[in-house]
Amino acid sequence: MKLGLGTVQFGLPYGIANRQGQPSIEEVRQILDQAAIAGVRTLDTAPLYGDSESIIGKLLPPSHPFEVVTKTPQFKSDRIDRQDSSHLRKTFEQSLENLKQSFTYGLLVHQCTDLMLEGGEQLWEQMQDLKASGKVQKIGVSVYSSQDIDTILENYKIDIIQVPVNVFDQRLVSNGYLKALKKSGIEVHARSAFLQGLLLMSSADRPAFFQPLEPHFAHYQAILNTYQTTPLIACLDFLKQCPEIDRIICGVDNLNHLTQILLALEKSSGIPSDVFSQLSITQEKFLNPSEWK
Repeated sequence: MKLGLGTVQFGLPYGIANRQGQPSIEEVRQILDQAAIAGVRTLDTAPLYGDSESIIGKLLPPSHPFEVVTKTPQFKSDRIDRQDSSHLRKTFEQSLENLKQSFTYGLLVHQCTDLMLEGGEQLWEQMQDLKASGKVQKIGVSVYSSQDIDTILENYKIDIIQVPVNVFDQRLVSNGYLKALKKSGIEVHARSAFLQGLLLMSSADRPAFFQPLEPHFAHYQAILNTYQTTPLIACLDFLKQCPEIDRIICGVDNLNHLTQILLALEKSSGIPSDVFSQLSITQEKFLNPSEWK
């Protein structure tokens, strides 16, 4: 199954459309159980996701079916030194302890710009060492743009990459980067499937910041109406139509949300790729949640 489970909501009240906050421990247990039964095999987490790793560690049985992907910590300097490299390793060891795992499937640099700083190669060397020791199977990065990808691939040989892709953010599809990544044998995980839930919200619920996009949202709704489909089915179907994507990482606020996603995955929107391409936008301030006001 292409679906991977994002877990930031397990540890933080995350997402522009999240009205519920963090699910309870019991609900997270039910989410993990349902995901396992449905064939979901990837859990995406990070030390920066609040208590997410500890909660997952409390709930996963020893014989769980998931491949866990975690990330590096935050570095607060303008250059990387040996102390930062040591911090990466200690944080990862803490992640293993919190997750109650002897290894993880993946370790991603959470902010790819950390590798671009002076001394950034020291972080990569530490990650390579963790991989060589068997504590990580695949190492890579989380990126925001094609420029990030260019810089990373010029300097590092990565196994896995996490990229933003959705019906509005088709930049890596249209410029051929997804195809190039796949051709290079890099495992591709797509995040922001629903743009933090923005693509599923009604016009009445969307924040005023997105008012300039109202004509585009109207076109989006018109297409949904024409093909008699829902935003959820359309968002997932667009990503299913991208053969280069190995995993679609979706976070859920509750068990019902996961159930809806699993049901939607089984359906087709009927929207052809050339119609989906009409929904692409390029304004960074609307596509990158870190720039939202």
